[in-house]
Amino acid sequence: MTKLNAAPAGARRPVWLAVMAGWLLQLALKALLPLVLQAAGASHWYASQAAIFMGSAIAGGLAARLAPGRPLAVASALVVLSLLSACFEQFPQPMSAMVALVWLGGPCLGLIAGVLLARPWARNAH
Repeated sequence: MTKLNAAPAGARRPVWLAVMAGWLLQLALKALLPLVLQAAGASHWYASQAAIFMGSAIAGGLAARLAPGRPLAVASALVVLSLLSACFEQFPQPMSAMVALVWLGGPCLGLIAGVLLARPWARNAH
């Protein structure tokens, strides 16, 4: 007997699963990487934001790898979730336009960069 619609296992993972995995990883890395920097003695706010950017890029890359072929949907959902989660974070003080841009834009740009960087690897895997 032949199987209809026999796609390889994991070829069509749901986008929501990739988004949730990427968002949870981003939240974890946004909390852990700045702590590692502080323990290493680098307590500058911009260094912490750079670590958050890198963690977000890793999370975006993972999400893109989990949902190949859907980078726009994954990136859009992750950016929306990142902005929503920022509403529950402690706002940086003193707040200025540049600080707000770095604080809100860094994680979003990191997610998008991670998704874009993972696209060539996803193409080569198939």
